[in-house]
Amino acid sequence: MVNFGHSFDVTQQNWRERRELALLGQTNQLSFQPNIEYGLLDLAEAGAEPTPISDAMVLGLALRQAGGGSWPSSLDIRPPLSASVIASTALAVRGVHEFSPPGRRDEMAARVSRAADFLRRSTPIDTQDQVYKLLGLLWAGAAPAEVGRERAALISLQRADGGWAQIPSMSPDAYATGEALFALHAAGMVPSDPVYRRGTDHLLATQLEDGTWFVRTRAFGFQRHFETGFPYGRSQFISIAATAWAATALAYTLGQ
Repeated sequence: MVNFGHSFDVTQQNWRERRELALLGQTNQLSFQPNIEYGLLDLAEAGAEPTPISDAMVLGLALRQAGGGSWPSSLDIRPPLSASVIASTALAVRGVHEFSPPGRRDEMAARVSRAADFLRRSTPIDTQDQVYKLLGLLWAGAAPAEVGRERAALISLQRADGGWAQIPSMSPDAYATGEALFALHAAGMVPSDPVYRRGTDHLLATQLEDGTWFVRTRAFGFQRHFETGFPYGRSQFISIAATAWAATALAYTLGQ
């Protein structure tokens, strides 16, 4: 049996506790959708196989698709982690496509098709939107010309120092840059490409001595702060995500 690590074990335990509620269609908890979407992305990237537990999560996630094909995002209180309907829809596409339960695959394929149509109609307003519009269409099996157009749009957002910024008014950071490189790699860009190399140069230049990257939080103060052991105080959660994206992007360069 493949050992997928601690994060897999934690996800499975959390989902076991949610399984019956998901099968009953009780998926209105604020954390349900992002938890399932990012969890399925984790499993898909690790090459995990579907299980009865993932079947239940996909069925619960499918129920949250809106009539227009999107998966609406949660309240915009923790940007950029929960701010984008484009990102939420793309992540749902990956999970529903990769882990369609047996006997429901035609239904799930139709849901993915509606989501792809929504993504085609969508206009990105920031880097994360463009990242996930590219990824969503790629994961939905869109035509190469469509994928190429969105890839070019993402490349056009690269700044002079090689990085990407979350929004136009911000400077480039590891969160946006790591996400962008992940998407470009998924869309076929090799790490030796000049665009990719400029992005990784930016990441290496901004990495701190302890191996992490600092990104300042944009989240609203909606909950009591608590420490995880990661540095940067109130900015630790976005910095954790930024460090994960940056490390992933750099990992693709190993052996090049």
